Formats: sequence, structure tokens, C-alpha cells
Amino acid sequence: MKAFYTLILVLLTGTAFGQSNLPACQGNDVFKWSNCIGEETINDRHQYKGEFLNGLEGEEILALAESEDFSFADVDDLGTYKKNKKYLKKHHNNLLQLPTADISQLIENSSELNHYTFLGGGSLPTDIALLKSLSKKIPNCSYFEIGTWRGESVINVSETAEECFTLNLSKDDILAEGLPEKYADLHGILSKERDNITHLFGNTLNYDFSVLGKKFDLIFIDGNHKYEFVKNDTKKVFSHLVHKDSIVVWHDYAANPEKTRYDVLAGILDGLPKEKQANLYHVSNSLCAIYYPNGLESKSIDFPILPKKLFKLIIQSKEI
Repeated sequence: MKAFYTLILVLLTGTAFGQSNLPACQGNDVFKWSNCIGEETINDRHQYKGEFLNGLEGEEILALAESEDFSFADVDDLGTYKKNKKYLKKHHNNLLQLPTADISQLIENSSELNHYTFLGGGSLPTDIALLKSLSKKIPNCSYFEIGTWRGESVINVSETAEECFTLNLSKDDILAEGLPEKYADLHGILSKERDNITHLFGNTLNYDFSVLGKKFDLIFIDGNHKYEFVKNDTKKVFSHLVHKDSIVVWHDYAANPEKTRYDVLAGILDGLPKEKQANLYHVSNSLCAIYYPNGLESKSIDFPILPKKLFKLIIQSKEI
């Protein structure tokens, strides 16, 4: 409103005092001036000389100026935009999906998950089995994760990795997003007591990854899944956290194991160095994409998929 008001003043002062045919305003009550030429100073700072065309409207405007009782509109409220996911496909030469690498190349025939909640917002069992199997194959594995949530992924990986780091928004940042305190308190609830897990707090958009001063063997990107964040997180991970043999896994590349999320895929491709994209795959039977530096056998998959393997799940529960 203040910017609009200033613009009105600039436009009105363009009317030269001597160019109007209107009579001079009479009296000292500016609010009663209508269709006349006058001069008014507001708050000893803003001087207006020119036409007063409507006393009633002028009264309202000048009262606002006198009290300075106005607020700014947030820039996000000044217009609208529409996300066109079809453009993301066009932007990447109509790439509909990554080549698919069979999960059996990456996980053990038998993988045990000791911490799984079967609650909303989590990973598939195959997603966590993938991370745990990869960490087990790497001697003295150093693991880094963006996006902790309940800590389900990192606590399972901590059983096979030597050290784990996980980065998440602080409680204050989560509350500032308008989310309930109960939701904020659930972050890291499963992983916060594990000795080989270090919980870090910050927003990846402005977090300085260089202060960590080290590279990691296995990195899991599972933060905000909007395009801008995926691109940012990917770029920073490959700028600061990887060495030549690092493996990087992205969660929620797929909405389900047969359906690509194009905004996530575009974020990965725009954040990943071009020379590394040849070793980028979708892991079958999972929601994950993976950068595997040594390459994997892969193929294009037609959807829907005819099942060619079955997984045996033995489910046991315990109270915590």
C-alpha cells in the first residue's frame, strides 16, 4: 500500500501548479477541498502541490498517510504462477524415466530391518534395505542423510555403517513453517539415542556443507522434494560431500515403483554434473534413484510391469 501511495504522489505532482484551470482551494481544512488547486505538507516530509479533485477520497488517503497505518503486500501475493509439469519433460528432451537397474544387484538376498514403523511419510522396506545393503558393502562406511523424519532410514543404516550424519530443519524452523509441535517432535524420535548418529540442523538452501570438512561414502537425499530443493541439494552434495567412489541415493524419485515424479527427476538432472548422468538409474521395486560411479546393468522398462520376482516379508512387532 505504501508503494502504491508513493506512486500516486509522484503521478499527482506531475500536474503543474500553473497549468490547471481550477480555482485556488479555500480555507485550512484540506479534507473539504474539492476541484481546486492547493498545497499540503504531510508529516513535515511529503509536500503535495496540485489539484484536489475529491475531498472525500482525499480525506481517506491523507488520513492513511498521516497515521502511516498501512502494510506491505508480500511479493508472493502480488501475482500468481502455475507449475507446468509437462514442461519438465520437454526441458529434458521428453525423458520420461531413468534406465532401471534391478535391485538384486544392490541388496543382499536376505536383508533384515529392525526398525520399521509402517506409518505415513516413510520409505518402502526395499528403500531402506537398499541403503542398509549398500552401507554394509562399504568398509567403515560414512553415511550422510538429508531429511531425517522419524529417523527410520538412518537408524537401520547405523547398524552397518561406522558413522552416520543426518541434516534436518530445527524444531523452530519446522514450527515457523506452520506445522504442529507434535509433528516437529517426531523428527529423529527413533534415531536420536544412537551413539554413531550425529543430528545436524539447518536449511539446505543456506546450510554451509563445507564446514563438515569431509566426504562421505553413501549419501541419501530425502529432504524437500520440490524441484528447487532437489536441484539445490543435489548440486551441494556433489560440490562438497562426494569423493570419486561415493554413492548417492535420492528418495521419492518415484511416486510408486512404476511412476516417475518429473519434478524430482528434473531437479536431479539440473543439479547433477552432466558427466555423471550416464551413471544415474532408477532402482527397481523402490522409490529411489541412484548415482553409482562404477555403473550398473540397466534397461528401459515398459509400464505397467509384469511381476518377475517376489519378496518374502517376515513381520514381527515390538513395543517401544
